[in-house]
Amino acid sequence: MNEPTKNINESQFMDFFLAALKDKALLDKFMNIKGDKDALLSLAAEYGYNLSRESLEPGVKRVMDIIEPIVFDESSNLGIN
Repeated sequence: MNEPTKNINESQFMDFFLAALKDKALLDKFMNIKGDKDALLSLAAEYGYNLSRESLEPGVKRVMDIIEPIVFDESSNLGIN
């Protein structure tokens, strides 16, 4: 995949994830199926996002790289280990 296509795919995935952050029901669905590519593609399409399979793996990895430190920090602040 060339660089412009990679950037477009990543941008589309991040747009979908930003929509999920604004919609609790969508975010819950996203988090429950984040490892299932077919389910993620279907969910994205349901919300009007035409994602490619190629955008999923790097997109989910990037999102988890962002979320995991936040979740870990919140757990630490609550005394949850």
